[in-house]
Amino acid sequence: DQLIVLCSWMPMGVDWTADIRANGADEIILIGECDDGNCGDNWFTWGNAEFRDNMEEVEGGNSLLVPYRSDGYQRHDLDDLSKMQFSRFDSSVSRNSKTVSFRK
Repeated sequence: DQLIVLCSWMPMGVDWTADIRANGADEIILIGECDDGNCGDNWFTWGNAEFRDNMEEVEGGNSLLVPYRSDGYQRHDLDDLSKMQFSRFDSSVSRNSKTVSFRK
């Protein structure tokens, strides 16, 4: 059996993925704006280094390691699904909503 968690439009600045990973999810599928948008935490959820605290050292490790990678997950941008999404912030010239999978 596999545990797959689907989360749509996680609140901005909040990261649920650390708890989901810690509880053994095999895959996490996130829908919404990623990397520098309105969903989740730009560093802890998405691993965007531009939002990492530069001097922060994590107990027992190095803060330079993307949080999901330190938990053994790989990121997969699901571009074919993202093309079919449309959010209130999207337009014909700008698409912000995406679907991203994090898998062990």
